[in-house]
Amino acid sequence: MFPAPSSRRGFRVLGAGICVGLLALVAPAAAGDDSLASRLASGTRSEADKERDADRRPADVIAFLAVEPGMTVIDLIAAGGWYTEILSVAVGEKGSVYAQNPAFVLQIREGVNDRALTARLAGDRLPNVKRIDRELAEVGIEPGTLDLAITALNFHHIYNARGVEAAQAFLVAVRALLKPGGVLGLIDHAGGAARMVDQSEHPAGLQQGSNRHEEG
Repeated sequence: MFPAPSSRRGFRVLGAGICVGLLALVAPAAAGDDSLASRLASGTRSEADKERDADRRPADVIAFLAVEPGMTVIDLIAAGGWYTEILSVAVGEKGSVYAQNPAFVLQIREGVNDRALTARLAGDRLPNVKRIDRELAEVGIEPGTLDLAITALNFHHIYNARGVEAAQAFLVAVRALLKPGGVLGLIDHAGGAARMVDQSEHPAGLQQGSNRHEEG
């Protein structure tokens, strides 16, 4: 279930901004099919989780990131695990999902994320998910073994709170975990056209949801 490490270092960063223009590039699922959208709608996910699908369009995001059954992936700063469960369904029983959270994410708001993730995984409900309650630098995953890493609505916090060096260090650490050609999906808010953006807080290139960057 966990592939052998590779010595090559290339990876792709795909930014999936939350905006209709980007996600409209992916065709919607037909009713009654066996697509991811159909499985997410008909599975055991909570109604509260499903209510978020209309705005977040997880099946379209997963298609954009080219997540496939059997992959080994990680949900970075997974919080309560909303995307963790999406990934669990997407990679299927032959795939593996790591749900990673640093301690402070589990402790904020009196432990709401800790409780949510614990409930989500209770009773071996998502058997292909492994919970990792450690800092990224301490996850204990072999370098070069992940097909994809994803983090949703977190990267701007890393940059805004800790600066560009911390953001770059995060990307370097993730790169080390990915296979050659592996994907890092950065999902974050996309501001409206009328919104003024302080470039000192949002560096050029980081906020562009539709850009694809290749790095060998």
